[in-house]
Amino acid sequence: MAESNALTRQFDDAAQLYDEVRPRYPEPIVEQIIAFAALPAHGRIFEVGCGTGQMTLPFAQRGYTMVAIDQGERLAGLAAQHCQPYPRVRVVPCALEAWQDTPGSYDMFMAAQAIHWIEPHYGIRRAAELLKPGGTIALVGTADRSQGSAFWQATEPIYNQYNPVDSTANLQPRWPGEAYRQALRISGQFGEIQEVRTSWAKRYSGEDYMKLLWTFSDHRAMPEPHRSRFFEAIRRVIAQMGGEVIRDYETLALLAKKS
Repeated sequence: MAESNALTRQFDDAAQLYDEVRPRYPEPIVEQIIAFAALPAHGRIFEVGCGTGQMTLPFAQRGYTMVAIDQGERLAGLAAQHCQPYPRVRVVPCALEAWQDTPGSYDMFMAAQAIHWIEPHYGIRRAAELLKPGGTIALVGTADRSQGSAFWQATEPIYNQYNPVDSTANLQPRWPGEAYRQALRISGQFGEIQEVRTSWAKRYSGEDYMKLLWTFSDHRAMPEPHRSRFFEAIRRVIAQMGGEVIRDYETLALLAKKS
């Protein structure tokens, strides 16, 4: 839990930037999740790791009843602000490990860009506990597919110099992960897994892209003077390439119904 708490503080300290520049989720993924889950009009959704509400809002706007939790107090506070117009949505600053709730009371258990911080077998067990029979688990992640771009190739040597552990892999938002696929398969509590995907692109101004990098915990954790030199080198590449960055993304949802 110490590592998890440290990561939470990293994200929570950058909550405003996270809210401003982290990419949202494409509408086709939201619609495919709803279709798979066959959510009733007033279906109940439990979301873990809601951040500032990037995935919470699309469901709130559709009128669903939601409980969304995040252990980052600033993150949860921003999510609560965004969800004020939707009285059926409750946002709580809380970790999944500490959350107490009525078993079998939700139609969907959802996590977007968050589930990889939770041990898979524990996460699946809690999802099964909270879901009604036939309820849906929806695990969503986005991967960066820009590896062939000129910008990626121009910045890779900078990562190799200043942040060599994972190199440019650090730019990739996390997938739900093979560990969760395996945990779902062997749990005995969920049916066949379905995967839905959609590809999309986002254009960032140079300023917004630098803000985006500042929301990644490993970038923030670079020691000085490496961090300042790294950010300045990235800034120079952006200027040399026209002052903006286009990233190609793919969003994946892993979906399964409780048996």
